[in-house]
Amino acid sequence: MTGILIEEKNDSTLTKTRILGKVIRGNQIGRTIGFPTANLLLNEGVFLQKGVYGVHVFYQNQLYYGLMNVGVRPTVNKEEINIHYEVHIFDFDQMIYDEELDVEVCYFVREEQLFSSMKNLVLQIRKDVETVQRMFNIVQPAIVKKEIKPGSEEYIHLTDLAFIQLCDDKHGINRGVYNTIDTWIYKQGIKNILERRRLLLTFLESIKDCENSRKKFGPGGLTPKLEEFFYGNVEGKAASNF
Repeated sequence: MTGILIEEKNDSTLTKTRILGKVIRGNQIGRTIGFPTANLLLNEGVFLQKGVYGVHVFYQNQLYYGLMNVGVRPTVNKEEINIHYEVHIFDFDQMIYDEELDVEVCYFVREEQLFSSMKNLVLQIRKDVETVQRMFNIVQPAIVKKEIKPGSEEYIHLTDLAFIQLCDDKHGINRGVYNTIDTWIYKQGIKNILERRRLLLTFLESIKDCENSRKKFGPGGLTPKLEEFFYGNVEGKAASNF
C-alpha cells in the first residue's frame, strides 16, 4: 500500500523509516542540473522532519543508494506549503513513472534550507551527495556524470605534459587556460584528477562546434560556458529543490 509507515527508529543521527510511494511527474528540471529526482506520491501516514536524508531504494528486487529531500522546496517555491518527497537515486537512469518505490530512510543529513541562488543550491546538493556516499561507504562517487567521447579514456592517462599538449592541439587552449579550467573544476568538489580530465575533455568537446579560434577565459569567454556545462541554465528556472 502506498505511503504506509512500516517501521521507525530514531536517535541523534540515524532514522529507520520504510515508506512506499508511486513515482509521479514533477517539473523535470532537476535532471538539467545533474540531479534527476523521483517524485513520490504518498498517502497519509508518513511524517518525517523536513530535510535531506540518505536512503536505500528498492526497485525490481535491486538495491540502490540515494538522497531524499522532504520539504516545501523554498528556494524557488516560496509560497509552497505542500510537503514533497523527492528521491535522487545514484547511478540510475530509468523511466519509472507510475512505478512504486520502496524507500528505507537511513540517515538524516541536514534540515531544509532556503538558498540565495540556484548555483548555491546545486553546490549544496553536491556536498549532500558526497556526505551520503561516505555514510554508505560508496567508493566511486556518482557526481557529475557526462557522456565521454570515444578515445577520452585513453587520453586521461597521458602524462601531464602530453595531456596539456593534447588539449592545446585538439582544442586550442594553452597551459594557462588549461590550469584555470582545471582549478575551476577542482573548486566544484571534483578532487580526482582523472575525473577532472574526463570532465575537462567533455566540456571542450561540448563547445567545439561554436568556437573557431583559440579560447579565452573571462567575462564573455569560458566562465559562463563552464557554469552552464556544470549547472545547466539554472538561474531563473524552477527546479526540484533540496
